[in-house]
Amino acid sequence: MLANDITGEPLDTSTNSMYIQHIGTMMGAIAALPETSRP
Repeated sequence: MLANDITGEPLDTSTNSMYIQHIGTMMGAIAALPETSRP
C-alpha cells in the first residue's frame, strides 16, 4: 500500500477467519467424496 499499487480497504480479522474456515470446509467436503468424483 505504501507504493500505491494496492488499493481498497484491508479485510478485517473476522472476514479473513470466515474465508479460511470456508476453504477448509470445502477441502474437507471434497476429500470426503469418492476419488472418482473429486474435481
